[in-house]
Amino acid sequence: MTVAEFDRVLLADERTVVAMAAARVLPRALVFQFLIRLKDNDAGTNPNLAFDLPHLLRPGDLRLGVRAQTASGVMDVPVHVAGGGGGDGSFEFKMWFELPDGATALQLWSEWPERNLPERGTDLDPDLIRQAAARCAPLW
Repeated sequence: MTVAEFDRVLLADERTVVAMAAARVLPRALVFQFLIRLKDNDAGTNPNLAFDLPHLLRPGDLRLGVRAQTASGVMDVPVHVAGGGGGDGSFEFKMWFELPDGATALQLWSEWPERNLPERGTDLDPDLIRQAAARCAPLW
């Protein structure tokens, strides 16, 4: 089930946009497209991206994550890459995370110090995710 309410711009300035879009809810996870658009990227070159994924992208300092509030406190939620790529200033990655049991609040955050974009977060409603998940139906 797609959830348009989860489309979010995380970082933006006159030369950079980093956003979450095209969210899909699974019974216990949220899958989303992570978009990067660079206005000042030279054709044929890649920016210095990382996502803590050295096996997919060369080192850089673009970071993102998910934090969850639970009864025990705030915890970092592992975010996984399910594929993606791009070039010439346009990059897209499919990413997902499991909804932690008992999460009362979620925050998706990103920062890109190399491009002078400090950490910025956006709240995601775990109840909305759970409600959408309850409407999921198996395909077979």
